[in-house]
Amino acid sequence: MFRRAAAVPKEPVVAAPPPEPLPVEREPVPAPAQFSASFAGATLVVGPPSGPGPAATNLARGLPVDRGRTVVVVDFPPGDEAAFWPAVAAALQGRGPVRLMTSHAGTMRPTAPAQWLTEQLGAEVVAADGAVTTVPGAAFVVGTGGYGCWLRFVPGGSPMPMGRRFPVPHWEAVDPNSPWPTGDVGVSEPIPAGLWLRAQRAPFDPAAPDARPIVGLPCRDNVLTVVVGGPGQPPIPVDEVCRLLGGLPSAARSRVRLVWYGGEHQGQAVADQMGEPIALYTGLPVGSLRNGAAVVAVNPRGQQTWRPYVTEVGYRADGVPAVSGYRVPVPGLVERGPGVFDLGGGVVLEVVPSGLWVRDAEDNGPEVRALPVDPEWARLTVGTPGKTTAGAVAVAGASLVERLEPEVRRLLKVVFCDPAPLPRPPVAEDEATTPATGDGDPVPLSLDGPLPPPPAPVWGEASGEEVVPPEHRSTEPERDALRRMLGDRYGEHAAVACRHIEERPEDPEAFEAVVTDLAAVSACLQQDEEVVVEALRSGRLGRLWPYAAGVVSGLRRLPVHQGVTVCWGEARSLRTGDVLVEHGLLSTVAGPTVPLDGRVEFVIWSVTGRQVNVVDSFGSLVQERVVFPPGTAFKVLAVVEAEESAPMQVMVQEVVGRHHELPQGVLGSLERAAVALRNAARANA
Repeated sequence: MFRRAAAVPKEPVVAAPPPEPLPVEREPVPAPAQFSASFAGATLVVGPPSGPGPAATNLARGLPVDRGRTVVVVDFPPGDEAAFWPAVAAALQGRGPVRLMTSHAGTMRPTAPAQWLTEQLGAEVVAADGAVTTVPGAAFVVGTGGYGCWLRFVPGGSPMPMGRRFPVPHWEAVDPNSPWPTGDVGVSEPIPAGLWLRAQRAPFDPAAPDARPIVGLPCRDNVLTVVVGGPGQPPIPVDEVCRLLGGLPSAARSRVRLVWYGGEHQGQAVADQMGEPIALYTGLPVGSLRNGAAVVAVNPRGQQTWRPYVTEVGYRADGVPAVSGYRVPVPGLVERGPGVFDLGGGVVLEVVPSGLWVRDAEDNGPEVRALPVDPEWARLTVGTPGKTTAGAVAVAGASLVERLEPEVRRLLKVVFCDPAPLPRPPVAEDEATTPATGDGDPVPLSLDGPLPPPPAPVWGEASGEEVVPPEHRSTEPERDALRRMLGDRYGEHAAVACRHIEERPEDPEAFEAVVTDLAAVSACLQQDEEVVVEALRSGRLGRLWPYAAGVVSGLRRLPVHQGVTVCWGEARSLRTGDVLVEHGLLSTVAGPTVPLDGRVEFVIWSVTGRQVNVVDSFGSLVQERVVFPPGTAFKVLAVVEAEESAPMQVMVQEVVGRHHELPQGVLGSLERAAVALRNAARANA
C-alpha cells in the first residue's frame, strides 16, 4: 500500500503517491515478529526478516543525522505493504521521536500512516507530505499537492509544517515553500538547493531532462542557490531576477549565489540594477570543494562541458568582477597569491573566469580578468594584451597544455597576445598560395582540411634572392613574428614539441627557441607545407620569412637520418653525374612499402635529412618522413628506365661539401632498395 524507500538516486527520483491510506487504529495492533531492524550509519533500517536490501541500506548510509530523532528507512517486503506497518510500529517501540524517510507517509488527513504510527508509539513522528528525494546535504520533499513539506505528528495533536528540507538550512525561512510568479515570464520554483527561476510556459516536471540536474543540486547550509533560466526557455528578464532577489531580506541576499542555466549570464546587469554586490557561480554547483563549490559549465543546450577553474565571481555596480572562489589548476604549483601560481622564471599562472592566464609576474590589467566563462571553450591566454609575448611566457603557456586535465584539453583554446597581431587571411577557394610581399598584405596560410601529400620535388634554380641557409638559427624577432603568424594554432603545435623534448636547456630563452622552432616544423608539415615550399622555391618569401626561418631552424634541431629514403616526382631526362637541387623543403619517406603509380622514384642516400616523426605525429601519416632543408643538392648515380609496371628510378646521393666522397657500399644499398620497390610495383600491378 505504501511505497518502499528507494535507493540513493544518481538523479532525483520522485515516488508516486499511494492509494488510500490505512484507517487509524487507536488500539495497539498485534505486530508480527517477522521483521529485521539494524543500523546503517546513524539510520535505522526496518525490513523483512531476511534483512533489508542493498538499495535501502545504501540510502540509509547517506542520510544525515537528526538530533533528538531516530531517522528510519523502511524496506517494505514484496506484496501488501500496508500489512507491514504493524511490524514497523513494533520495531520502533521505545526508540523515541522518529523521522520516516518514506514518501507520502505524512498528510494532513487523520488517516495518514504517520498519524497512526505516532499514536502507536506514543511519540513524535516526522514524515513527508509528498515524495522524498535525497541530494547531497539534504532530504527534500517534492510536493504534488497538500503542503509538500515535512510534517510533525504528535499523539492527540494536529500535524505541524516543518519546511521542505532536512536538515533545515539557515536560509530556509526565506523560501516561500511554493511556486510564485516573478512577472510575465518567470516563476520561482523551490528546489533542494534553493530556488529555480524558470519560465512559466512549461509545467514543472522534476524528472524532465533539463530539470533533473537542477533538482539534484547539493543543498548548502549557508548558500541559497538561485538558478536562472533553462535550456530552450525564454530568457528571464533582469527585472524579474531583481524582483525575486529584492523580495528576500538583506541577510538572505548575502547568501544568494546565482546560476545562469543554459544561457549568457547577466550578473553585471543584476548588480547594476540592484546597486549591491552579486555573487555568481560560473556553472552548475554540482559538488563540494574544500573552499567552496565544484562547478561545471553548461552550454546553451543544457550540456555539461568543462569544469572552470574560477568557480565563483562577485559583481559590483562599478563593473569590476572579482574572483571569490577557485580550484587549483595543476597539482604541485606554489601559490604566491590568491589564484596566482608560480611557473618559474618570472612567469605566473592566474585563474580567471574564462580559464587560465599565463603572464609575466609584473604584468597586470583588467582585460583578461573581465572575460566571462565560455561554456563551449576553456581559454588559455598567454601574454598580456597590448604587449609582445616574451619567449619564456610563450613557452610556459605551451608547456602547461599537457599538464591540464583531459576534459579541459579537449575544449582548450590557446590565445597568444601581441600588440599588433597579424591578420588571419581568408583561404581562396582554389587554395592558391602565392606569398604576399607587401607590408600591409596578409600572410596566406592553409588552415583547415585533410593532410595533403607533400609537394613533389622541383629541381631547378630559385628565381628570387630570399634564401634561408640550411644552418640558419632563428632570431628572437623571427620567433615573435612566427608566434603571431600562427595565432591560436601555436599552442597545439608547441605542446607537441614540448611533449617530445627529452633534455631541456637550463636557459629559458634557449628552451623557448627550441619549442618555437619545432612548433614551426609541426605546423608547416601538418597544414602549411605547400605554402612554405612554394615561397622558398620562388625565392620571394616576403612576410613568410619568419615562418620559413623557424622551419629551417627547427629542422636543424631534429635527428639526422643516414640511409635510404625515397620520394616521387615527374619524369625528365636525367644522366649519371647530373646535380639536382631542391630549393624548397624536400619531403621523403624512409622504408616505403607502397609505390606511386606512374611517378619517377628518386631513391636517395641521405646524409643530413632530418627525422621529423616527433613533430609530424600530430595527425600525420603512418610512414616515417625524412625532410631535407632548402637548397639541398643531390648527385645522380644511376638511372633505371621504366619497364612494364615498374616506374623509372633515379638513384641519387646527397651532396655535402665540395669534395664529398661516395661512401663504400652506398650504390649497392640504393640498388637493392630500387629492386625491392620494382618488385613491390609488379606485385601491386
